[in-house]
Amino acid sequence: MMYCFVMSKFKTTSKRFALLTVAAIAIAACGGSSENSSTESTAAGRTKNAALTCAQGGTCAVGDTGRGGGMVFYVATANFTSGAPCGTACNALEVAPAGWIVASTPAGQTNCSTAGTSTASPYCEWSGNTTTAIGTTARGTAIGTGFANTSAITTNNATAGKAATVAKAYQGGGKTDWFLPSKDELNQMYVNKAKISGIGYDFYWSSSEYDATSIWYQRFDRGTQGYDTKSSTAVVRPVRAFSTTATTTATTTATTTTTVTYTLGGVTWKVGDLGPGGGKVFYVASTDFTSGAPCGTKCRALEAAPTDWWSKGPWSSSSSPKCTVAGTTTADPKCEWSGNYSTLIGATAQGTAIGTGYANTKAIKANNTTAGNLFFSFAYAGQNRTDWFMPSTDELYQLYVNRAIVGGIATERYWSSSEYSATYGKALSLFGGGVENLNKGSAYYVRPVRAF
Repeated sequence: MMYCFVMSKFKTTSKRFALLTVAAIAIAACGGSSENSSTESTAAGRTKNAALTCAQGGTCAVGDTGRGGGMVFYVATANFTSGAPCGTACNALEVAPAGWIVASTPAGQTNCSTAGTSTASPYCEWSGNTTTAIGTTARGTAIGTGFANTSAITTNNATAGKAATVAKAYQGGGKTDWFLPSKDELNQMYVNKAKISGIGYDFYWSSSEYDATSIWYQRFDRGTQGYDTKSSTAVVRPVRAFSTTATTTATTTATTTTTVTYTLGGVTWKVGDLGPGGGKVFYVASTDFTSGAPCGTKCRALEAAPTDWWSKGPWSSSSSPKCTVAGTTTADPKCEWSGNYSTLIGATAQGTAIGTGYANTKAIKANNTTAGNLFFSFAYAGQNRTDWFMPSTDELYQLYVNRAIVGGIATERYWSSSEYSATYGKALSLFGGGVENLNKGSAYYVRPVRAF
């Protein structure tokens, strides 16, 4: 189901959306092993020089100045592969600084067709090719695919002043491996936009082709993603991938590869373990988060109900509740978001962050108890736990990230518990990771989660 809106920053006025609000949380390394703390599992192998900054070749964190003079906006907990020079050892992304386009301009660096200023990035059309599909080589959406996308775009059409050619031509920090970010890389920019200078409330291009005429973009005023025609203009901000392994070995010490874990009551959990409620753990935070769930201000992890949850229960009520469309033992059921299709619930059901799903679900149930709606996840009682709920958009995004670990997740839309408006709730596309605002009366998949 798609909706059309008016986008003032684009040449076209009708937009088909696959909206994405994401606020994907970057899991950081942490220490300690006591109750209600996180611990590290370590593996020696890389080296670092504590005296070096990130820009100098030392370790990096989000918000640091990167090797190419940009701002680090993503540091992975494990290496990812990119077509960039870091190859299979990439684990960080930096974005060009504010004013990048009018900085010292070496030979070969070019501007967009619509120039920017010293504090704003320029607006470009996506490509000189506006009608022909480039294909799979330019349709990567995951972290690590932006470099290959950009190479494919510029190989297909090298028209100057377009998004991909301008991003590739940037040479900040003396680096020549800058590129236009993929859809998921662009989303990480949005997640950490507060730490990136010069980010405006605009539409930003990704390098991910949608079809022959359309490209994925992201709105930085609300975080939603959609696709628009290649001839439209949107903001361009180059990024680059690199390895945080130290480039200098003087005075080195052992570094670690970290896995965030959570120890409570003598039991330690990590992503992929069976949680205390019998579901797969799909998120472990490095610090406590607050939830309306029983864990209160000491929540640290999220688990998802097992694959056959809806058919086997158990239930906190005397009879098994039913969704609008029943599932099977290998697929989740489909529910309408609410029996309330036209009245705004408001702030109590509009949380999107990690920790807000429980309160959202409680507010949805308090507002309307029509059978067949997603609030029935409250009735699930796996391992006799009665605190299951529907995930918020950010919680659901973490489930999307680890969907292969959770198991049984359909490549379809799943409801979150986050209300968008009087008539729309927020659903996540489990085949693309994008959030869409859809009619509350529509039936989409449901998978309960719990915080502990």
